[in-house]
Amino acid sequence: MVYRILSIDGGGVRGLVATIWLNRLETLLRAPLREHFDLIAGTSTGSIIACAVSMGMSAEAIVNFYLTQSREVFPRGTNQIWNRIGRSLSQGLDAPRYDGKGLERVLKRVFGTMSFGDLSTRTLVTSYDTLNREPWC
Repeated sequence: MVYRILSIDGGGVRGLVATIWLNRLETLLRAPLREHFDLIAGTSTGSIIACAVSMGMSAEAIVNFYLTQSREVFPRGTNQIWNRIGRSLSQGLDAPRYDGKGLERVLKRVFGTMSFGDLSTRTLVTSYDTLNREPWC
């Protein structure tokens, strides 16, 4: 018996590279990626891609998502710098680079109220509490 696993790494906005590759793979397979894998796993930005694939979003739409939404998730400019300085003072120098508010807004727009149970393909998402430095379950 063959069990096919798609595993997608993290890397922030560099997830765009994985989505471009997945788009090409989906084009070659001529069918949605979720139809070709028994388990789709991801870490960090890879988990966002994994959930999007599992819910049936096309790889092309995921590429577009990264192209159009990455600035909100990973903001740049003076506001982000002051936000980062504030988090460093309150949470320490190793505080997360981004506050997560942009990510939360974008994910709510894309996934709405969907839960893991709503995904049509088995999906594994690893998570980590960056403030307490431990896995999150």
